[in-house]
Amino acid sequence: MELSQLIRKVVLADLENIDLTSLPSYALANHSIISFLYRSNILDDSSIENVLRTAVMCNAARYYGLVVSSGGEFKCTNPVRPELLAYAIQHGRFTETELKRIKFVHGKTAETFCKTHRTNNLLEKLRYGLLNPGSLPFDKC
Repeated sequence: MELSQLIRKVVLADLENIDLTSLPSYALANHSIISFLYRSNILDDSSIENVLRTAVMCNAARYYGLVVSSGGEFKCTNPVRPELLAYAIQHGRFTETELKRIKFVHGKTAETFCKTHRTNNLLEKLRYGLLNPGSLPFDKC
């Protein structure tokens, strides 16, 4: 395996397992190397977005677990979590039974929650923010 492919594999694995609340600091700390790999076509849009999709789903599942274990009431305690949860709900990560365990406040349902908190083109925006630190698209509750 070429060194460039080995580096690609390591960087993508790192991104796939990232806690997305730390993505802004990760992007700043690793901007030079990620930009170099991207400009050198070692990383591309598709590969970055694929691993970010996995990261979003894993982060949303982790947050779902926190919500359910604390009584099921959704609380906006972190600006990235509503977007991640909305993305995961919209993309079928949770079953209807799982969604019923979340108590959406103010008369919201999973559907209205997603309409309120979704970010169009979330993966594209996360990728852009990774490549351009300081421009991540996180909503505040």
